Amino acid sequence: MSGTTGEVCAAQTTSQNGPAELSSTLNTPSYHGTLVVRVGDPTGKHVAKAKVILVGENGKIIQSGDTNPQGQWVTHLTYHADPRLSMTRPLGTTTALVFAKGYNETVVFEVPLGQSSVAPVTLTPFVLGQRNEPQATLGNLHHILVADMLDYYAAQLGIARQSVSDLPMRVPANNTAPRP
Repeated sequence: MSGTTGEVCAAQTTSQNGPAELSSTLNTPSYHGTLVVRVGDPTGKHVAKAKVILVGENGKIIQSGDTNPQGQWVTHLTYHADPRLSMTRPLGTTTALVFAKGYNETVVFEVPLGQSSVAPVTLTPFVLGQRNEPQATLGNLHHILVADMLDYYAAQLGIARQSVSDLPMRVPANNTAPRP
């Protein structure tokens, strides 16, 4: 993972299957990472030939490509660290739009980007006679990252995070304490 900072940090991304875009963010380092988008249906079947489009923070397409027979699209890209997520390591985000024949389109917001990231996407098959509307989901943030984020912001306001031992124990209906 490498970072560079400058007066204006510009990151140019390229793709075999899509346009190259120039995105710039003032005074923020850029990092290089790999993103694997794994596309499947609700049964776990891989969706090959799905079109994946990544949209940057500036609203422009930064990369696009098609999933392979295993339902994966792998890309290398440059990203800027999102200060909301970078307490322990530099992480950025992107938005992924996924299209495949016979499936509802899906938009995944806040897909995390790091040195090595995986974005699982589940596409819902079309159902004859149904509305078949596009789906929207949030990126898959690791539970440790979520806990780090909660700790970081709670500490700024002096809020103590709860733990299981802080919660009252529920007594079963027969009023006997649970056995250890």
